[in-house]
Amino acid sequence: MHRKLIRRLLWMFVFVIAISAAVIYFTFDIRALEYLTMFEPWCIAAAFGILGLGLVFDGLRLMTLAAVTDEKLTTRQVVNVVLSNYFWRLLPPEPAAVL
Repeated sequence: MHRKLIRRLLWMFVFVIAISAAVIYFTFDIRALEYLTMFEPWCIAAAFGILGLGLVFDGLRLMTLAAVTDEKLTTRQVVNVVLSNYFWRLLPPEPAAVL
């Protein structure tokens, strides 16, 4: 069973890498490389810092809501929930705005 799980995970990893490589190959423009080199390193670091800060605040919000209901969550559980929420937010399309 353990060997079968490892084999499936390996195939899934290869599949994701292959799909990602195909998407990059067919959608990449040479100007994109020029645009990427225009970014200053501090801008990229600031973007990752803000993303990390957002993750921390999401985790604190979840821990506060759990504490209100007298539930105890471990840090690992909070990280799993926050990251899965970020993943699921990317999947469905946004609903159309109702005017």
